[in-house]
Amino acid sequence: MAGYTYLHVLEGRIRMRIPLLKHTPEKARELEKILFDTKGINEVKANHITGSVLIFFDSKMITHRRVLETIHTVGNVKDQRDIPVTKYPSRQKNTVTEFVVQKATEFALERLIFALI
Repeated sequence: MAGYTYLHVLEGRIRMRIPLLKHTPEKARELEKILFDTKGINEVKANHITGSVLIFFDSKMITHRRVLETIHTVGNVKDQRDIPVTKYPSRQKNTVTEFVVQKATEFALERLIFALI
């Protein structure tokens, strides 16, 4: 694999693009399986249509750098740039749900305020 770029790295979550996965479902599934079999990685979603990969991991068991090293080893993928990890306080497992509810609430309040103006 030629390379990848980060879209974002949060504690316990990495979203990245790997162009070689685009339109190659077998490579996307292979990467999912290998990463999912790695201790500390909880969920992997590789999208062969967009070439993006979403990885959820337990940051107490494995670091984001170790996840990236695994990808390097598995597919000979090279990092095209290095970015800092945004640290957030530890949260419970339903972080995604909380995020969606928060954003939906913010959106609804914003629309309400604009409607009142």
